Amino acid sequence: MMNSTPDSIFQVATGFMASKHLFIANEIGLFEQLAEGPTTLDELAHRTGIPRRTVRILADAMVALGFLDRQGDRYQNGSVAATFLSGQTPADLRPFLRFWNYISYPAWMQLEEAIRTGQGAVGYLDETDEKRSRIFSEGVQAITAGNAMALASTYDFSHHHRLLDLGGNTFQIGTRGMASANCLEPWGRTTMTTKSAKRSPGANGLGGGTVRFLGLYF
Repeated sequence: MMNSTPDSIFQVATGFMASKHLFIANEIGLFEQLAEGPTTLDELAHRTGIPRRTVRILADAMVALGFLDRQGDRYQNGSVAATFLSGQTPADLRPFLRFWNYISYPAWMQLEEAIRTGQGAVGYLDETDEKRSRIFSEGVQAITAGNAMALASTYDFSHHHRLLDLGGNTFQIGTRGMASANCLEPWGRTTMTTKSAKRSPGANGLGGGTVRFLGLYF
């Protein structure tokens, strides 16, 4: 007990600060603006339209977190940011960070109420809000792209004539499966959205909300 320190408490309790800095750096296009090479703060401020003082706060935070490197007065993407956040490679996780910032983060802010009441967190994704719906779809597509590509490259779809991608959101598995097997011909595509019936508290561990069915038929 005498050797215990509060380090782990501080690390977990302040974790949201690192996350928010990363989300905002992504939102202002910081990593995209550094894609072509080392850049000064003045250049970054001009390109992003963000005041020099505050863009420096973000840039220095990204250096501290290991996403950027700094040499003298110039900043550049680290290897992780260059690969996943610059928009220069197929492995683009920028939409997923937007998903976390706009969709997941607000939902997690309702955790205390959900724990105290036993009710699920709802209302953070309004299907009538086109911007948030687009962020949701693009975020899901970004994080599931690897799985979709892996399935299409390892499973032989040529034995099948029809393929149903149910719940795939952006139809990635279906479209990649079709691309990997020339014998699969498009038969149709359907998107069905329905409001779920009101659930009793705790049913399936969820409160009321929306059930979405997305399908791609071949």
